[in-house]
Amino acid sequence: MARTHLLAVATIVALGGAAGIAQAGDKPDAQEMAKLTAAKTSLSQAIAIAEKETGGKAIDADFDNENGALSLEIEVLKDNAVSKVIIDADSGKILKVAVANSEDEEND
Repeated sequence: MARTHLLAVATIVALGGAAGIAQAGDKPDAQEMAKLTAAKTSLSQAIAIAEKETGGKAIDADFDNENGALSLEIEVLKDNAVSKVIIDADSGKILKVAVANSEDEEND
């Protein structure tokens, strides 16, 4: 699966445990960065949750800030299939697990 946008990067994780994000051409604004810094679930924790849930290996990570609700979206590969695991950034609970659709992903 070829994707042009950059994976979520754990820069702030190394400094304080919150998920840091760097995306080419789509950087979070100050309000999103504040939410990411305050999130109780780090990027590394979200990856571990997604890999445990699916039994696969994380291949992509991103965040979504929809209507003020921050979530971490982890794509996991297992048996040549990619699943998308959406995790609430505050609670660490899995919100949704679904088969990732490459066409939809490219249009995001």
